Amino acid sequence: MLRLLEGKGDAAEFVARASVGFSESFLKQHERLDLHGPWIQEVLRENYRISRFEEEKDVQSRRKMAEAGITQLITVPLRGNEGPIGILNIGALPGKRFHEDELAYLVNVANFLGTTVENVNLFEQVKPSSSSGPIPSIPLATPLLSTTGPAASCAGMRAWRICWAGKVRR
Repeated sequence: MLRLLEGKGDAAEFVARASVGFSESFLKQHERLDLHGPWIQEVLRENYRISRFEEEKDVQSRRKMAEAGITQLITVPLRGNEGPIGILNIGALPGKRFHEDELAYLVNVANFLGTTVENVNLFEQVKPSSSSGPIPSIPLATPLLSTTGPAASCAGMRAWRICWAGKVRR
């Protein structure tokens, strides 16, 4: 699940913008995540967080993992120049574990996504008015992750792909 930061100050929250493998009811119930909560603040101080169901001490996190049907959750912050701009959550089904090379890959993907989201936001801020001619389009629906390549078997997860423009792909 990809969550992007929306709002400022006390109203800031991470909002789910892309997801694979989570039910519609789970997404509706957990669409928003308060930026100021203690769990997310701890996560944002780390490169990544591994939450394993059997070891997780946070009751709310354990409940969400049980609802989603996952036993392991990797949370990786998407960092911008001025702070966090999102988080990437990847869950593993029962019996699967992430390997160190997969974790390193996910951190690299999150860094790439953070840079990409920030660049798109900057582009939106500086694009000229419509009277100055057409602006080259950025294919926001282009998948950034696919089910092929070295990470395709990432801990035996369901097929996964992240897309933009708030669309959910399964």
